[in-house]
Amino acid sequence: MLNLRLKITTTALALLLIGSYLTPLSLRAESPKNYQLPAADYKTYALSTNSDSLDANSKENKRRARNGYGFVPKVMGAGQGYIQIASSAIEASLNIPLGWEALDDGKKLRVFTPESDILLVINWVSFEKYGSFDEFKNKFFEQSLRDYKERKQTNKTMKVELLNLPNGVFGHRLLNVQDELETFSLFTLFIPQPQKVGFALRVNLSAPPEKLERYLGLIGLVVRDLKMNGLGLAGTTSPANSGEGSP
Repeated sequence: MLNLRLKITTTALALLLIGSYLTPLSLRAESPKNYQLPAADYKTYALSTNSDSLDANSKENKRRARNGYGFVPKVMGAGQGYIQIASSAIEASLNIPLGWEALDDGKKLRVFTPESDILLVINWVSFEKYGSFDEFKNKFFEQSLRDYKERKQTNKTMKVELLNLPNGVFGHRLLNVQDELETFSLFTLFIPQPQKVGFALRVNLSAPPEKLERYLGLIGLVVRDLKMNGLGLAGTTSPANSGEGSP
């Protein structure tokens, strides 16, 4: 289930990165809206009071490693409602809620609930072929609309919102995406990062449609407290009053 949803969530991005373009679409009918992630704190999302879910020696995590799903990231510390991990895939440390699980395959980091109904995928995406981050944004918006209009033909309940956030961050929200097994919604952000020239950090949340809104605050927390080489991301997308973070 986890891998199937991951495949669906990357559809628009995969088409974009291989250069599958048609005549550029007009964005006037679906102009990007300005958006701010809601305030939140880790305790809202914590599912336990310990880090047992990140035990690399548990039977389930050993099975996942053997089957190529990835390895449990190294635990670095803990705080109120969260645990700090180090990801080799994104070359950074970040906080996730207590009780959540995580797998790192060297290319992407996946953070998810024990039931796997809420899935957060974080990875780097190169935009060098587009010349600039702004051009990458324009192409992504075009492809998002194109993919949406194609899917809308068979999925009448699907909706899309193009989003601009502070500090140059952009993304989209896709509601009621359907595959052969389930219906879910997606929220994706791309964050510019001067420390990694030519790359943007992609953060993608997928959840059942009725649960997506509740977990948007978690994206802001994770991004706010993520650190590369001891430094935070250039643009935070989380409100300043969104709870305790990394020391």
